[in-house]
Amino acid sequence: IFLTFIFSFNTFAYEFNRFLGTPDYSALNHRLCAAANNPDEVEEKWFIDCDFDGKLFAQETPEPKNQIEVMAFNMERGYELDSQIEAFLSGQLPMPDVLLLSEADRGCSRSNYRNTAEEIAQSLKMNFVLFRHTAHGNDVYIPAPKRFQGIAEARLGTRADMIADIKIGENYVRVASVHYDDGIDEKFSQTEQAKETIAFLKDSPIPVIVGGDMNSHYYFLNLRYSLFDSTTRAFRRSGWYDAHELLGFNARDRKTINNKIIGIAIDAVVDVIFSNKNWVVSAQVCSDMIC
Repeated sequence: IFLTFIFSFNTFAYEFNRFLGTPDYSALNHRLCAAANNPDEVEEKWFIDCDFDGKLFAQETPEPKNQIEVMAFNMERGYELDSQIEAFLSGQLPMPDVLLLSEADRGCSRSNYRNTAEEIAQSLKMNFVLFRHTAHGNDVYIPAPKRFQGIAEARLGTRADMIADIKIGENYVRVASVHYDDGIDEKFSQTEQAKETIAFLKDSPIPVIVGGDMNSHYYFLNLRYSLFDSTTRAFRRSGWYDAHELLGFNARDRKTINNKIIGIAIDAVVDVIFSNKNWVVSAQVCSDMIC
């Protein structure tokens, strides 16, 4: 699944000088969250301490530009990591300036203990930063414990946004990658998570982009006004713009996943990109043929 749009911005003066570096840890023998080493002995299941992971693979500083391409990409844990990387390198998928990853495994047996975020960044010659509270996550989110019965995938930690300020020439843009709760019965918590994201970013002095898997299961019913989806409606009521409105309001043209509600197949729009102002000049969604 990917979403992408071109973002056009004016000049903002904003100083942000921080370099984040981490040791060259192996995903196989070093967990970012110490609690994951002995999860059964951890008393605090929600708020746990974790390290960052990140590396610089960009070979040179890119030329400044007035437009950047941002992509939200759910890797589905990297099960098809090699094919995903090849899709970028072959040109099937466009090469973005900023890639917001969801569900990037790091050191998980199900994905052969690979550091999926690092591998895709190295292959595409991009810099990356990763933070999560479990070995399953993405470049910017921390997965939460499941609140359902019968779910085999146990998790530690709580949801969180990862926010980065990116310098482009003399300009800055602020990006946030999110992954909200994923149950259709969890609409209240999804909406509260969205409201926290909005509140944290509302006073930003620079352009802001929020993208990722919002699990907005009812958005497809009314893309124009979010009448049936409280998560995306929280952004709209706060003055944010859905970057893919340029594609129209037919869910079939905006579908990011095949889904079912009460056994009925739907064209679900759960992966979304919002901007705090209407900066968007172009948009696209991955085709079924590729994704």
